[in-house]
Amino acid sequence: MRSMRQNSSLPKKRVSALDFKCSSSTWIRFSPDSSKQPAIFPTDYKWKDYSPTVFRHLQELNEIDASHYKLSICQEESLKAITLHENNGSRHYLSIDERFVVKILRKSEMKALLDMLPHYYYYVQIWESTLLTKFYGLHSVSSLGSRKVYFVVVANIFDSELPIHRRFDLKGSCHGRQASRCGIDKSVTLKDLDLDLVFHLDTETRDQLLMQIRRDCSFLEREGIMDYSFLLGIHMRSLSNYCSSVKGKANTVEFGSSRPSPKDGKGTPAVAKRARRDESRNGFLQLGAEKGTDVILYFGIIDILQQYNAAKRFEHAYKSIQFDSQSISAVNPKTYAARLQEFLSRVFPRKSDDCVTLD
Repeated sequence: MRSMRQNSSLPKKRVSALDFKCSSSTWIRFSPDSSKQPAIFPTDYKWKDYSPTVFRHLQELNEIDASHYKLSICQEESLKAITLHENNGSRHYLSIDERFVVKILRKSEMKALLDMLPHYYYYVQIWESTLLTKFYGLHSVSSLGSRKVYFVVVANIFDSELPIHRRFDLKGSCHGRQASRCGIDKSVTLKDLDLDLVFHLDTETRDQLLMQIRRDCSFLEREGIMDYSFLLGIHMRSLSNYCSSVKGKANTVEFGSSRPSPKDGKGTPAVAKRARRDESRNGFLQLGAEKGTDVILYFGIIDILQQYNAAKRFEHAYKSIQFDSQSISAVNPKTYAARLQEFLSRVFPRKSDDCVTLD
């Protein structure tokens, strides 16, 4: 199939079962600068790599240079922010070059990643076109007087020279799925109920996209994962100075083609059409007769480390008493996967569709 890697493109090195269980530790030391750095900030960090050989191969699979990776992640300011994350309340950080996202993990999420890693490793080798989060490293870091912090490093989906004008975190559910503040601020990540656009792709691209979403959701269902999101970024061509250059760069993306190199401006071209909810027709979105707006889309499936555990089962039972059980996020992996696929098939309707429903 076109979406599968050719055998020649698979990593030549093989990993063993032991590679998934190995870890290594080291110390990272920075020279203190009393003129710039208060004494309360540590200069020594204990760094631990989990499954380093496996993640090195995942980096190579995506043409990530190991030395560049370390330079991007192990900056002193970054390590300070990670070890002191409880003080600022943030769990996500961009690397200094904005190519990677650092996400602080709960111990349960770390365990979920390690449990999933063998299957994930082989899955992403086979399916080059996967939309699943690209994992590049699993680490922990601590400093004198601080608790150990676990974190994962992933690809930044929005790593592009083109500005992202709107972004959505979509789960396919509606309860509580509205941003706390909506407006023109492009840094705000909107949610399902904020979505007022649908996107027309060429027929082949749409079919390949929905097929890959189906594969990825099936993989997550088998791993017992739910509560993940389809992260969608929109670049409006009409709002950018790149209009003329983008037309030459953003060709139709074939799912299964070679990976685009970072910051080359490539995304998925689409036509965005305004849509509104029509409550009188059971939540249908009516599409206007307008021509639509040319956009470039960036997307991926993120937050794939939540298992359907006892806490989530309790959440489902509790919220089902108060709300429609199909409207809440906490549902079993099979229901979650099917619901998200159905939702996204309406976000990306066939060009012949005059109206779609997102409910």
